[in-house]
Amino acid sequence: MKAYEEFLRLRRENVPSDMTRLELVSKFGIPLDVVTKWLGGSSYYNSGRIRYVPQLFYVVGASLGDGYTYRHHQGYRVGLDVRQREFAVKYAAKLSEVLGSVVKPHFSPALNIWFVRVGNLELFQLLREAKSDLGVLERLMMMGDSRRNVLEFLAGLFDAEGCVKVVADRARKLPKICLDLTNSDKRLIDFYSRLLASSLGIQAGLSVQSGQERRRDVYHLRIYRKSWVKLFLIEVGTTKLYPKKQDAAERWFAN
Repeated sequence: MKAYEEFLRLRRENVPSDMTRLELVSKFGIPLDVVTKWLGGSSYYNSGRIRYVPQLFYVVGASLGDGYTYRHHQGYRVGLDVRQREFAVKYAAKLSEVLGSVVKPHFSPALNIWFVRVGNLELFQLLREAKSDLGVLERLMMMGDSRRNVLEFLAGLFDAEGCVKVVADRARKLPKICLDLTNSDKRLIDFYSRLLASSLGIQAGLSVQSGQERRRDVYHLRIYRKSWVKLFLIEVGTTKLYPKKQDAAERWFAN
């Protein structure tokens, strides 16, 4: 989006085409063939406009966790590969709302994974921008129903990178529930923590698991307090609350 806005500004100021190509490629990393298409009159939205609805932020959150983007000979692709069918179905349903057309998850028996893949340049660019600059994402969240936008993002990233843990030991009559979000990008973890606090008043604890050899450090954002765990599960929800874990959570909440 920012790149196309800059393109339009350069066009209004009658900047020569070769200078326009150089500016957009060097500043934003836009592929040269895309800039050439823009100069030829093709719209930024030529692969179909996305709808800026709350479900978009679920898609962004999930994509920043388990998703990926790549260039394909047929266009610009966005994808998600996961083990959990419920997550793939939910992601596809949210993506359908964003694209205004039906998107279905598919299963690969050979890889034992569920996957969702679509071609859309605007979504491709948005995910690339959001990953490099979370400020772009935050500004978009403030448009429209900002609270729901934030909750959708929280749900998407947790479904991708979160875990509902049942903590049991001999000292406890009933197991407790811990919500644990894990990621190696501290910027993303800090951003998530800030959104939890501002939207739900939840103060999550941060810890780091040091990487060994060539591995990166991994950050854990955990919610332990019963009232906050319950609030998160009610307001945000997650596909990671499997039936046995839901039973354990209900018993813990009732105690």
